[in-house]
Amino acid sequence: MSESGRGSKSKGIGALIDALTGRRSPERQAHLDFEALFEAAPIAIVLLSAEGSFLKSNSAMCRLTGYAREEIVDLDAAVRLLCKTREDRYQLSAVVGEMRREDTAFEQREIRIRRKDGSFRDVLSNCAAVSSRGLDSRRFILSFVDITDRKRVEETVRILEKAIETSQVGITITDAKGTILFTNPADARMHGHRVEELIGKDVRVFAPRTLWNPMSIERLDQLQTRRRESINVQRDGTVFPVRLISDAVRDDLGRPVAVVTLCEDITERRRLEQDLAKAKAELEEKVLERTQELRKLNEQSLEEISQRKRVEEALRESERRFRTLFEAAPVGIYRATPGGRIVLANPTLVSMLGCSTFEELASLNLERVGFGPALPRSQFHEIIDRDSEVRGFESVWDRRDGSSIAVRENTRALRNPDGSVLCYQGVVEDVTERRRLEEQLRQAQKMEALGRLAGGVAHDFNNLLTAIIGYSDLLLMRLKQGDPLRSNAEEIKKAGGRASALTRQLLAFSRKQVLQPVVLDLNTVITDMEKMLRRLIGEDIRLVISLQPEIGLIKADPGQIEQVVMNLVVNARDAMPDGGTLTIETVDEAGGGAAGTRPRVMLTLADTGCGMTPEVRAHLFEPFFTTKQRGTGLGLSTVYGIIVQSRGEISVTSEPGQGTVFRIYLPRIEGEVGEKGASALSQATGKGSEVVLLVEDEEVVRNMSREVLQMSGYTVLVAGHGEEALSVSRQHSGMIHLMVTDVVMPGMSGRELARRLAADRSDMRVLFVSGYTDDQIVHHGVLDEGIEFLQKPFSPSALVQKVRAVLDAGPGARSEL
Repeated sequence: MSESGRGSKSKGIGALIDALTGRRSPERQAHLDFEALFEAAPIAIVLLSAEGSFLKSNSAMCRLTGYAREEIVDLDAAVRLLCKTREDRYQLSAVVGEMRREDTAFEQREIRIRRKDGSFRDVLSNCAAVSSRGLDSRRFILSFVDITDRKRVEETVRILEKAIETSQVGITITDAKGTILFTNPADARMHGHRVEELIGKDVRVFAPRTLWNPMSIERLDQLQTRRRESINVQRDGTVFPVRLISDAVRDDLGRPVAVVTLCEDITERRRLEQDLAKAKAELEEKVLERTQELRKLNEQSLEEISQRKRVEEALRESERRFRTLFEAAPVGIYRATPGGRIVLANPTLVSMLGCSTFEELASLNLERVGFGPALPRSQFHEIIDRDSEVRGFESVWDRRDGSSIAVRENTRALRNPDGSVLCYQGVVEDVTERRRLEEQLRQAQKMEALGRLAGGVAHDFNNLLTAIIGYSDLLLMRLKQGDPLRSNAEEIKKAGGRASALTRQLLAFSRKQVLQPVVLDLNTVITDMEKMLRRLIGEDIRLVISLQPEIGLIKADPGQIEQVVMNLVVNARDAMPDGGTLTIETVDEAGGGAAGTRPRVMLTLADTGCGMTPEVRAHLFEPFFTTKQRGTGLGLSTVYGIIVQSRGEISVTSEPGQGTVFRIYLPRIEGEVGEKGASALSQATGKGSEVVLLVEDEEVVRNMSREVLQMSGYTVLVAGHGEEALSVSRQHSGMIHLMVTDVVMPGMSGRELARRLAADRSDMRVLFVSGYTDDQIVHHGVLDEGIEFLQKPFSPSALVQKVRAVLDAGPGARSEL
């Protein structure tokens, strides 16, 4: 029986005895403990006999090798199955062999075994001899510790250490206080130090003192991966740019314990970037120079080629390559003989000259049709004979139907080898519409300049007229009825009134009048004026009024709209001296007429009069332009100014003998019709006893206004400009009930003066006067809401009545500043 069989039998008998007697001997108990420990051991263990047989192996041995116990029965089998290299076989055999010879524990040996599935594991093998009473031979315990994972980690650590040592990127680890715990050679070299010099130093040794910023544990706890560029310093004080990446090192509980920082010297990169930018700039400059050289060379080459080719070959090549462009070009292209006969033309030129086919165009001669008057034709030939080409030549061409068009022409003479002209080739652009638009622009600019001039003149006149009308009224108040001087004063006042009307027309044209718009029903305005209009035009002219029911509302100054209608009706009457029909029509263009325009209301006045020529229409709205012997030339210019200032548009259609149609378009609005009746001004008596501060820079207006107000019982404080008015206000300790101030004054404006005085005199009301508008109290000629205003020139009665009306107005009527 084998030893293993005997052992099994002994164990079975011992177990039976123990079960029968209910007890265990100490030897038996120790044996059982050994068996349990042997089987539960986490390392692979094999019990060998002196001959090398495996007496016992534990489960860990089976898990390590992948073989069952019965597959590895002795040392030879283990060597054969587990060791695949000569060195590993030698090492495993030597473990037990030396143990047999030495009879002592043998030092561990590292070998590599191959598992049953073909994978390899690294193990530490160890063998120790054991002896026991009752055994007739020695036994050995062979153990294997799996160190595969440990070796893998060690190899990884070794590679990592080597990588850190050889890395060209600086790596430094510091604790929470910034003390250097580790740095690699690259970081040390980068900063001019040795590694051993840096361990234990403050990490700020790497940074200039100006950038020192000590680390705290609180900041460390909040540290996330941070990338940045900074400046570091070497041991000798040299600074250099670096790129830093920092992050916190945390323990198993997530608490920060250190900081690892990667440092890269980017000096060379910065230099390379600068060199690259410089090289790029130099390359771009060279490319640009080369491009210019090539362009010049190409131009020279093309010119040389053009000069070498025969004219006939060039014409045939042009016909082949550019036929499509020729047919589709938006400009006219032609070829003509030296005598002016057209031999080639594209469809654009055919239609441009009013022809339907090329054959029809070919029957024309450019010398008669294309060049218009003699002077342009002679200039054309002079230039092309001298330069062989004409560029940007502008002239007037006559179309087949007799109408004319403005053209811009680029023409070239192709010559025979002897220098004579073979033919002309030209490109013609119809610039008629462009010239019309340019003329419109010039007209608009002229109107604007005239408007500024007229507005400035009216402003100066209004100050003079205020004094003339005011003093003539004062003079009339002092002269008794029957006084021979009274008629002279009345004539002065009448002349002032006529001059005032003239300045109002100038202001209307220049869009500098002050409008006080309200919501209007245009039909109501026309209806209210109908009787007066019929008397105005007389019995020989038939008046037809066609008003669209429920027309949209507009917002405009009712007096100004009436002025527009009156002027246009008078103009129509004068155009029909032998009678005719005048039609006034209103239309609600809810959709705004043309696409994209706002809803509007159209007022049309059409007459059957003599009409007008295009030349007259071109100057129709210019001030002082008139075709009447006694006309002032301000009627239609006033209409134009009022409509534009009311944010409307006006157009005119007219031909000689065909009558004239004026169309006025005003923006349509939503709202309710406002009041346009008399205000409290007409009901005010003008008398009072309040204190009035009068601010006027024109002395003659200031003196007249002061005298009028004092005659009406008011206490008047006088100032010639804004600063003087502030001084007068400070010196006057009592209440100032009203300030009457001009709007436009040197230095401080009337609006600004009112704002400054309002800080100390919040109850003081303000009345603005002016003969000229600006953005101080009006916008686009419309009076700001809540502003009290009196237009120059004004009469003494108008002044005192307006002053009384403003003073009597409730608190809500006080001027808003």
